[in-house]
Amino acid sequence: MVNYIISSFDCTNLNNLEKLDDLTSLIEVLDLQLLSSGTGDLNENLDFETENKTNSLNLNVFTEIFDWAFNYFEKQGKGHLVAISSVEGLCGIRIAPA
Repeated sequence: MVNYIISSFDCTNLNNLEKLDDLTSLIEVLDLQLLSSGTGDLNENLDFETENKTNSLNLNVFTEIFDWAFNYFEKQGKGHLVAISSVEGLCGIRIAPA
């Protein structure tokens, strides 16, 4: 028998940790935290606000959710963290140089 719950939410909105707490209250043990998020805009002029939306998601939200998961797993004594990131982080492209 396989027991699992799949949940998704817009992690750019506030209350991420509350949503994670609500989700974990539905299950006995959290074994795997998978974060798959990304955003991107064509920004040939390198407007900072455009880039900052990406920074917020890729750095701040990532850190917020993974800090929560690490502490949860530490308290629980086990668990796995998985992140899926954009391959665009390996090299820039002309239409999105940042």
